[in-house]
Amino acid sequence: MLRVGEIGFRGRLVLTLTTLVILVGLSIGVLTMVQLFEDEKQRAIAQLTVAERVVKAVLENRADTLQNQLELVSQDFGFRAAIASGERATLDSALANHSQRAGADLALVLDRNNRLLAATQALGAELPAPFLTLLDATVPPANNRGFLAWGGDGYEMLLIPIEAAGLRARLLAGFKLNAALTSNIRRLAGTDIAFRHHDHSTGIDQLLASSLANPPPLLHSHERDLPHNDIHFFQRLIHLGQTGDEDFDAILMIDRRDALNSYRQQAIKISALIGTSLLLAIVIAVLAARALGKPILSLAHYAADIGDNLNPRAPATPSYGELAVLEDTLEKMQRKILQREQRIEFAASHDEITGLLNRLAMVQALRKRLERGDEVTVVGMSVQALSEINDTLGLSFGDKVLTATGLRLQSQVPPPAIFARTGANEFVALQERLDGHRLENLIKALKANAEQPLQIEQTPFSVQCRFAVLQVPRDATTVDEIRRRLNLTLEAAGHRSDRVAFYTPGEDEFRLRELRLIQELQSAIRNDGLHMHYQPKVAFDSGELVQVEALVRWVHPEYGFISPDEFILLAERSGQIHELTRYILGQIARDASQWWYRGLQIGPAINLSALDLSRPELVDDVLAIFANYPGGLSSVTMEVTESAVMEDTVTALETLTRLRKAGVKLSIDDFGTGHSSLSQLRKLPVQELKIDKSFVLDLQEDDQDQWIVRSTINMAHGLGLRVVAEGIENLTSWQLLQSWGCDLGQGYFLARPMPADELAGWVRTLAESRDALIPHTNTEPTESDS
Repeated sequence: MLRVGEIGFRGRLVLTLTTLVILVGLSIGVLTMVQLFEDEKQRAIAQLTVAERVVKAVLENRADTLQNQLELVSQDFGFRAAIASGERATLDSALANHSQRAGADLALVLDRNNRLLAATQALGAELPAPFLTLLDATVPPANNRGFLAWGGDGYEMLLIPIEAAGLRARLLAGFKLNAALTSNIRRLAGTDIAFRHHDHSTGIDQLLASSLANPPPLLHSHERDLPHNDIHFFQRLIHLGQTGDEDFDAILMIDRRDALNSYRQQAIKISALIGTSLLLAIVIAVLAARALGKPILSLAHYAADIGDNLNPRAPATPSYGELAVLEDTLEKMQRKILQREQRIEFAASHDEITGLLNRLAMVQALRKRLERGDEVTVVGMSVQALSEINDTLGLSFGDKVLTATGLRLQSQVPPPAIFARTGANEFVALQERLDGHRLENLIKALKANAEQPLQIEQTPFSVQCRFAVLQVPRDATTVDEIRRRLNLTLEAAGHRSDRVAFYTPGEDEFRLRELRLIQELQSAIRNDGLHMHYQPKVAFDSGELVQVEALVRWVHPEYGFISPDEFILLAERSGQIHELTRYILGQIARDASQWWYRGLQIGPAINLSALDLSRPELVDDVLAIFANYPGGLSSVTMEVTESAVMEDTVTALETLTRLRKAGVKLSIDDFGTGHSSLSQLRKLPVQELKIDKSFVLDLQEDDQDQWIVRSTINMAHGLGLRVVAEGIENLTSWQLLQSWGCDLGQGYFLARPMPADELAGWVRTLAESRDALIPHTNTEPTESDS
């Protein structure tokens, strides 16, 4: 077999031109077919988009019309009378008559406890699981529509409340997703449609109705547009709704077989054109090969040697005309390639602004030292406030400051030491191992030289630098460890008066723990990894439970109990605090609702952070989450600290005012430990003041604490505020606070924080010990008590 290397120049030229024509022809053909397909796809997408709007409009109008008809049925006096009578036969007859008038294919009447009163189809005394799941999905009434698969058919379900004096019931009516509906949509939208039901628990798809007698394989629930395993149809999936583990979808379909026939005809024409071009190219290649000879071949070898970076000499074969121009061009190209390679090599290892070595060069140098096992000293340097310099004086001025500082630092670490700019405002010096006075003298020299006043653009200027020192391989054994620990040590240097820090083993373990907690907090929030505890607040005058303070808890699978102070701070630093707040509000709303349904009518007290108060959307979250809370917002208390309010007073006051107008009670938490004044306290729309536990823990022994607490109670009552004392540890403190007229008490003497399901049992225990909390005769404290 003849190989390409054995073909002469002329043969190669013919082969090259022929191949070029084939490639160009094929490229044109492929691009043409792709463009035709893309045009068809775009038309299909546009048609599917219009059809999607039509489908949604048809279903929405159909649902609205049916809902109006059902609401008329629900208002019918005879129908209500039939429900009120409780006679199944009468109600079955009335339901059948009215549902037939409304056009419903399935109808049920339920009482307020979801017990079946009547149905148009044979159902048992208890509702089957699909109906119960649907009912859960259509509560509250604003979500009164859903979908249901039952008896092999799909239904669009509407839930209509029936309310009158002494009557509370619900009408649940369904309308089939059937062939009549698909035919109507096909007529209006111009596309075929199929309705499908997918059960996630079994993984089974069920075709409910279709405008095609034999529909193609349909899109999966995770797909959106266009063909997947069937090239004859364009498809689009419209998610109609979800009931429990069941999805209901509509799939639009466009037949594209006519377009495929057109593609075949275009392919034949393009193939003929490519064949003709190929024959013409062969003829032209043969003619060109006869006219070109040895000069071209020599120049080709010359160009090949340049491409192989062999630095060749120009060919000795005489050339003229265009060939001379080509030869001269190749020589110039060779020189420029060499120059460009030098520039690329320099740019790859040097910083663009300062001209110093860059991070890549430093990483390579560190890697070589580590591979050889050398003992070296790494000094990191960071120019402080560089971003402020750029913002105030401009980027150009900042670059000049950075360059001058870098050159000054480099002058103190001469070769063979390596000095590089490794970050926006960071430099690193790598040199032989230094200890003791030598290292101390180097740091002093670097610091003194870098912080001398600069003269930039006739402006005197000076900077401050931080310095971090690592001894390698003692302090780090990989490049990644060096970079990470150098950054941690630089950060630590910023908190020292001399701005110099040496790496201490174990410093980065705490930071890695923080990073892991930040990552896993997101998962804990989304997967219910957090749980709530509640600490009771008891009224001094009645000894009854009035309120509970909500406290979030996190038990990490590896680290165990994580303090709320720690992970809430991490949530604030990582931007997860708002998601955490929404999660906590949702948990509290669910727990508090369960208490009310079980007859325990107490309200929750919820702590808000400064970041919560700075977010106006907090009020909307509270209103939405507690919309169905049976106790109402008037039984909800939001606790805020003085310091949280003072961080952004204007925004905090606006948020607190909106919460108060919505009915939420507001409380100042940890009173006495902040920095606000009484005049500031008067401006806050609060109704409650919570004395910090630091004043209550040793109340029975500390006269000064007694005076502070008693004065605070009198002052708060004078301002019309209710007073809560936290940190009550014993009966003596309880009795003192009780005698001074404190309103509510909280502390380990009464109860520790407990899960929501233990609160009812604790209330029974409280009732048994109430006599000890409420004395039969009121006694004033003695002088020694006060």
